[in-house]
Amino acid sequence: MSRGGYCDGDTKERLTDKGIDIYQVLQDNNAYMALEEAGGLSGGGRPLSYLMTPATICLGISFAEQVEKLKKHMAAIIVGVAAGTVCSLSSVAGMAYLFGMDRVMTISVLPKSVTTAIGVAISEQAGGIGAVTAAAIILTGILGNMAGPVLTKVFHIEDEIAQGVAYGTASHVIGTSRAMERSPLAGAAGSLALTVAGLLTSLFFSVL
Repeated sequence: MSRGGYCDGDTKERLTDKGIDIYQVLQDNNAYMALEEAGGLSGGGRPLSYLMTPATICLGISFAEQVEKLKKHMAAIIVGVAAGTVCSLSSVAGMAYLFGMDRVMTISVLPKSVTTAIGVAISEQAGGIGAVTAAAIILTGILGNMAGPVLTKVFHIEDEIAQGVAYGTASHVIGTSRAMERSPLAGAAGSLALTVAGLLTSLFFSVL
């Protein structure tokens, strides 16, 4: 099956109406190739890597459908993501210092809360180890997906957008998938949050 086959005609038409070029998304293999090279996805792992494309598109569909609601809270979302990104980076740097990790390992685990494609790229560019970064990102996503529902209950976070921002900022796509289970609005907020978090993390690494 070609990658273009993941979306039916109605879905493609709806996305095109919202300004999303579905063919360009499907043909952009940069994220896929980065993950494949970092994790050595081949053989039995290759089919799993192909699932990233439809999963990413699903997040884009949710965002496109909820974008008008998100615009009303854009300032709060940006501030929340920025605060979460700073907290993530500073806490990792602090723990690395306490445990005596060297610079290479510290850089490798710093981008733990962004997507694999972004995290591996900026880690290796700064002198980190891509495989370690990929492992840290996957572990963070799984933990966020599992612990998120408990933490939102403990801290009484009921707002859908707030939950989505928390999931997306702390545990990227894997966490956002949990937000999607909460509601389409939470999933869309998570999609926006993980994108902004990736951008802010990349800006931070650019000054290292």
